[in-house]
Amino acid sequence: MAKVFLSPSEQFNNAYAWGDTNEGTQCGRIAAACQAHLQAAGLETKLMHRGTMAQKIGAANSWGADLYVCIHTNAFNGKVSGTRVFCYDKSGKGYQAAQKVFALLAPLTPGESESISTADFAEIVGPAAPTVYVECEFHDVASAAQWIVEHTEDIGRAIAQGVCDYFGVTEQSQNTGMGTDLLARQVLAGKWGNGAERRQRLTAAGYNYEQVQARVNELQDDVPASAAKPAEEAGISLSLRMLRRGMNGNDVRAAMVLMRDKGYYPDALSADDELFGPRMEEGLLRMQRENELGADGVLGSASWSYLLK
Repeated sequence: MAKVFLSPSEQFNNAYAWGDTNEGTQCGRIAAACQAHLQAAGLETKLMHRGTMAQKIGAANSWGADLYVCIHTNAFNGKVSGTRVFCYDKSGKGYQAAQKVFALLAPLTPGESESISTADFAEIVGPAAPTVYVECEFHDVASAAQWIVEHTEDIGRAIAQGVCDYFGVTEQSQNTGMGTDLLARQVLAGKWGNGAERRQRLTAAGYNYEQVQARVNELQDDVPASAAKPAEEAGISLSLRMLRRGMNGNDVRAAMVLMRDKGYYPDALSADDELFGPRMEEGLLRMQRENELGADGVLGSASWSYLLK
């Protein structure tokens, strides 16, 4: 049984730009979620939240860890966002593991993620085991910080599934659709492309396209046909879907128009605006909070019904 050592950040003084929280607290939550999924896959884990880097490295080496996973959130200038993953070099097992984690985590996070980089951080060069060093999103960006806080379970699961892919094991709970569900939600967020591109990318990454697409179809959460009538009367032809950040299309533009009319999308619209971006997500969350629609940033049936009534 492979051993995975989890080292979440203990930087409790690194305040988030959103919410009364910090890096140490949120990374602890991510690591706990990650540990649960790793254990469900039959992997042996050790999570050490408190302690110096030297103490953590020593504990991992004494335990005989097969993989060392650092979990952090990032900060820079309050403008940059996205996920960064580091390893020692691009010829060893650390890079192989980093690729698996990055492949699942980067498409999930809202910012622009860079490719895997090499580094000589203490927790990369110190452990005897290969190391994957994760910097998930930038907590000095308010929207990214909020996303982290609201998605610690998803982040932990994505890291765990990347680790499982590296070791070639399957999480037991995936039999209930857990892993497929995460991938399907990434597809709905526009992270895997469309049509033939989506099939090619999912297949190349080692996933069952038909299984993932079937779950995507289940999650579409179609709005009742009667709800589309106002849009048709307005001359907008669309098939209403569950909309998430990163998606585009006529239905996204229709939602922008409807949100603008209700005061939740302040931007002027150009003729080709049809991308669900950060400003639309911000307006949607405000609309959902103010109208008790369930503030998840996803435009599903409840939000559509509110917009179209």
